[in-house]
Amino acid sequence: MRTLLFHLLLAGLSGVAACGFPLVRGPDARARNLVVFLGDGLGVSAYTLARLEALGEGRGLVVDTFPHTALVSTRSRNGVVTDSAAAATALFAGEATDNERLGMSPCPDGSFRSPPSIAEIAARHGMATGVVTNTRVTHATPAALYAHVPHRDRELDIAAQLADHFAPDVVLGGGRALFLPSTTAAPEDPELRGAREDGRDLAAELVRRGYRFVRDRDELRELEVSPPPKILGLFAPSHLEPELTRKRSPSLVEMAEVALEALERSGKPYFLLVEGGQIDFALHANHPEAAVAEILAFDRAVGRALELVDLEDTLVVVTADHSHGLAINGYPLVASDSELRQALSGSAGVDAFGKPYPVVTFSTGPGGFESRPPGTAPAFVPLEWGAHSGEDVFLAARGARSELFGGFLPNRAVFSLFLEALGLPSGLPEHEGTTCPGSP
Repeated sequence: MRTLLFHLLLAGLSGVAACGFPLVRGPDARARNLVVFLGDGLGVSAYTLARLEALGEGRGLVVDTFPHTALVSTRSRNGVVTDSAAAATALFAGEATDNERLGMSPCPDGSFRSPPSIAEIAARHGMATGVVTNTRVTHATPAALYAHVPHRDRELDIAAQLADHFAPDVVLGGGRALFLPSTTAAPEDPELRGAREDGRDLAAELVRRGYRFVRDRDELRELEVSPPPKILGLFAPSHLEPELTRKRSPSLVEMAEVALEALERSGKPYFLLVEGGQIDFALHANHPEAAVAEILAFDRAVGRALELVDLEDTLVVVTADHSHGLAINGYPLVASDSELRQALSGSAGVDAFGKPYPVVTFSTGPGGFESRPPGTAPAFVPLEWGAHSGEDVFLAARGARSELFGGFLPNRAVFSLFLEALGLPSGLPEHEGTTCPGSP
């Protein structure tokens, strides 16, 4: 008995039980690092479509290996269906706000406050921070980490706030034109110019503050991250190239690798957001093949992160901000997983008029059923751009303090769990504008 107790004591000190499995961490344990993967628009039905595609290729999804899962609400303060700005404000700042409002929440007197984001709080407490996206870095989801604006479309102001207010240590994505004056030509095309009419060169301003500025995939690959630099990587004037046609843009995996390496080498605890933003674009366009390509690329980035981080002290969370009206319909028959890909692009059965209908459809989007663009699935209600939908989204967690996540969570509660996992207090009350007028 003494021998058994001695070995159990040694196992407890090392964090590993005698059977080889990690011991359950105590309630006061903290995650040192937090890596959040957010698939923009990645609803459960889109996940299912990608999983079926992966099974047809003889593999599964990395996210399916995560042990802790939850459903997360998505509604905004003024809408049953949210947009990305309100959703990101809830997830990363813990506040319900109106659609299209970014990093700002209402006060009782009708004014608005600017609650600090998880990244701003983390930085104030000595953590390194980073954001990776294949959209413009000023797009709603990544901008929720550093910007506070009444409307998400004010992207020139958002870029200025990154330079003036708070800049994560690593910023990788698109949107270079928003950081450069209109007199500056793009390296891809001399006819393309910067978008700033105020004459500011925000990239140069950040370089003077110690950032390394990289503009293409080759520069990213050649970047030395030892000693760890601060990095501003802007790889296209606007969004990066979609996965199906990507040639020049770095992949989400490549950007996540560089960000994690730089943050790991900083020697500090860190917070990193990796957004698969073009999942949303493909789903707005009702393009199943493009959506699946983006989701699988996003999942590969999750898998690479798991190889690079230490799950004993790092929490990895995968979630979404909202969903889309994609449906997988009918009763197509398959004899094996290898037939799944063909079945998904085929007929689900016949309708009440005897006409075949497809397996994959959307509730809204381009072309309806009759005159849709090539490569798109039909939509019940024709719209120029498919609408978001209001159902709950999926969350999966793995690593340190992942046991905090489970059941059903309001989207605002996810922010609180991030803070709890990291052992951080909420708020930065000393900052002007973070509290409502008259608040103690």
